Amino acid sequence: FGLDAFVLTLSIEGQNLARTLTIGKDTPWPDGVYARVEGGAKPSTIVAIEDDLPDAARRPVEQFRLRQVVHVSESAISGFEILPGGREADAVAAQLEPAGWMLTRPHRTLGGSEEVSAWIEDLKQIRVEKFVDDAPTPEKLVQYGLADGAKNAAAILRFPRREGKTLEVRVGAAVPGSDAMGAAPERYLMVSDEPFVYTAKAGDGTLLRDPEALRADAVLALSETKPTEIRIERKEDSLHLRKQGEQWMFVGAEQRPTRRADDIQVARWLAQWTGLRFRESAHKRRASDKAFAALAPLTDAARKKWGLTDPVATITLT
Repeated sequence: FGLDAFVLTLSIEGQNLARTLTIGKDTPWPDGVYARVEGGAKPSTIVAIEDDLPDAARRPVEQFRLRQVVHVSESAISGFEILPGGREADAVAAQLEPAGWMLTRPHRTLGGSEEVSAWIEDLKQIRVEKFVDDAPTPEKLVQYGLADGAKNAAAILRFPRREGKTLEVRVGAAVPGSDAMGAAPERYLMVSDEPFVYTAKAGDGTLLRDPEALRADAVLALSETKPTEIRIERKEDSLHLRKQGEQWMFVGAEQRPTRRADDIQVARWLAQWTGLRFRESAHKRRASDKAFAALAPLTDAARKKWGLTDPVATITLT
């Protein structure tokens, strides 16, 4: 039966389970092979089975490897960093605060919770295209764009975990020839949890997400139930309201016919601001500008250019 010089042995073990299947030579009739089954209460048995089962047992080890690249969930991380080209100096950082995602570098501004969640979900969907190198040498890492300071590095993504080490995803050079017909290229990747080199295909909009796409698009990120004081300063007049309990009251009520304000009108006014979204940045950054250049503190010249030195109104919500 050819079992003394077997083709392969398949062993399966588990709780109260131990079976070994040894594959021998082909049967005289087509599409069959001899096999010996061992383990369990029954004695060793020789059987004839279909030969497509041994083919399944010959499946390459690579096919059993996990192909998810980024093993991270939003609930398990406390923040993230995006290093374009792997450069610390250009890093964009964010952290999860009680009010939601807050972008903290290079300038502090509210992050878009929906945008960040969608980006993390996109990262989780990336799958390995090909396992390239399980023991890369330092020279090979430079070639792949995965070494520290590599000129052909695309980005480094870092995700500090609430428990355990920071997860680091290195996005390296494009695989030669993978961007034919204008398609998004495959890139070399390496993850700190499993320092193997593999390639993955994903739009650069996922792997190399523009940090500005992670900003909140609300002009004023607030809930109409949160502000307790409103100030509106205009040339013709001013308005100052303060919330006392559940009621809005005028401050400086001697100038008003009533001390109490209309709570419904105030709520509607706040709701208008809550729903206001950016249409576009007034000073749209050029391709050569660094990320978040538009969020840098305004200079006097910039204030004058955009009409902010002599504003129509100044609204302060606290």
